Formats: sequence, structure tokens, C-alpha cells
Amino acid sequence: MEIVTELFNEGYEPEQIGEALKRDPDEIFIALFHQAIEGKLTREFAWRCKS
Repeated sequence: MEIVTELFNEGYEPEQIGEALKRDPDEIFIALFHQAIEGKLTREFAWRCKS
């Protein structure tokens, strides 16, 4: 989980992290979602457009 967080915070996309770690990108997304809730991500994980 720490490696996923570190790579994401360094600018890697979930698909790139999944490929590097030989994991399904959906698993990476779930891990990042969890880390976002915990406040461990330093870059924006998801955003909403306000209409």
C-alpha cells in the first residue's frame, strides 16, 4: 500500500502503477480510494465539475 501511495504522489497514474506492480488497475484504484479517505495522498485523486 505504501508503494502505491508513493508512486501516485510522485505523479504516476493508476494504470501505470498497476502495470509496474503487476496488479489489476481496479485494485490500485481501490487502494488509492482508501488512501484518499485516510488523507495520505498529496495530489488530487478525484475531482468534480461544478455546473
